[in-house]
Amino acid sequence: MTIHVSRLPDEAIIVATFEPPLNLHEEIPWMFQKFLELRDTIENSRIYYVVIDTATSRGAKYNFGEVVFILGEARTASRQKRPDMEARLMLVGGGVLIDMAAKAMAQLQYGSYAMRMYATVEDALSTARAELANAVAESA
Repeated sequence: MTIHVSRLPDEAIIVATFEPPLNLHEEIPWMFQKFLELRDTIENSRIYYVVIDTATSRGAKYNFGEVVFILGEARTASRQKRPDMEARLMLVGGGVLIDMAAKAMAQLQYGSYAMRMYATVEDALSTARAELANAVAESA
C-alpha cells in the first residue's frame, strides 16, 4: 500500500499519508474503510480528526477523474457517520483539484464535511490538538 493510515496513540486523530505512485482505485476504498475501523477505536471523545496528506508537496498529481472517484468513495463512507462522533477533516496539500475536492466535501451528497486545508501535516496536527484540548476543557 502506498497510502498509510494510522491513529495517533492516545489521541482522537487519524492520519493518512499518500506516497506516490498511488493505485487510487485499490487504495482509496481501503483508506476509507480503515478510517471507519480506527474511528471505532476512539473512546471518550465526541470529536475526532482525520488528517489526509495528499503528497502534493512531494510531487503527487491528480486528474479530474481521480478526484471524482475519491469523492464517490467519500460519499459511500459518509453513509456510515456516527451521530455520537463528529468527524473533522483536514486536507494537507494544494492545487486546483485538491481545493475543488475540499469544497465538494462540504456538499450534502459528500457528507457535509467542512474540510480545512493546511500546508503541512504539523500545522493540521497542531490545530487538531488545540481544538481537542479546548473540547475537553469545555466539557469539564
